[in-house]
Amino acid sequence: MLRNRKMVETEIGWRINSGNAFFWWDNWMGERPLAHLGHGITSLNNTQVSYFLRHGQWNETLVRMHVPPLLVPKVLSTAIHYQAGVTDEAYWKQTENGTFTCSSAWNLVRGKKNKSRLFSTIWHKQVLFKASFLLWRALKFKLPTNDKLSSLGVQPSTCFCCIRPGLDDIEHIFVTGNFAAHIWRISGSLHNLGKIGGGGTLRDFSGNMIYTFTIPLGFGTNNQAKTQADTHELDWCIQHGYMKVVLEVDSELLTKWLNHKSKLPWKLQQYITQLHQIIN
Repeated sequence: MLRNRKMVETEIGWRINSGNAFFWWDNWMGERPLAHLGHGITSLNNTQVSYFLRHGQWNETLVRMHVPPLLVPKVLSTAIHYQAGVTDEAYWKQTENGTFTCSSAWNLVRGKKNKSRLFSTIWHKQVLFKASFLLWRALKFKLPTNDKLSSLGVQPSTCFCCIRPGLDDIEHIFVTGNFAAHIWRISGSLHNLGKIGGGGTLRDFSGNMIYTFTIPLGFGTNNQAKTQADTHELDWCIQHGYMKVVLEVDSELLTKWLNHKSKLPWKLQQYITQLHQIIN
């Protein structure tokens, strides 16, 4: 356990609520503990984060008195969503929902040879065996395509089913052919982390439009975009005096997160917390 301690500690993050986590030794900044970034911090220094907070925000004077100058900007730029009386929470970075599992810890610390990312994707329990076997044969050039027939002295015909005919080889069948190109256009970017944006419309009780917006949000997921867009809209309502607001969302997941009926992914924790603070 001690041998793997340093590796595992970097994967444990802390969500600061009331500030009872250790300021120097807990990884509440998300990178690693402050004590590992500076010098001269003893293991007996168990000062809590709350010592450096004032009214739920950083006490800049205390931070500058105790923290090495190069680390002060890192500390002050770390957002704190203060909740009095709520214990700080540890989360495990190796799982989506932040819950520790022995299997994820074992995958982190065990010594193993590098896996082939390609073949790990092909031979997957969620992929039908015949599909995995077909793809493996294609990559190993084991399919009876025209180029294989040519090597046996047979003169094959070109593909007749495409607008742009070509030799019916593996590249034409799976990559450059019309049918293959159509399939790649549909499914090739389904799981990419792309640019996201949000939008919304505020209407009065009669349905008349009061405010509408669209905002770019950088790169992220669909759920992140929905959460940040709703946060922006509610924040605008409060700033302009609209206090009785009915928020309509089309995401069942977001509804469950807001009503505490489902565990949050740790990567979305800060966005959902901001939304909760505005609602409350």
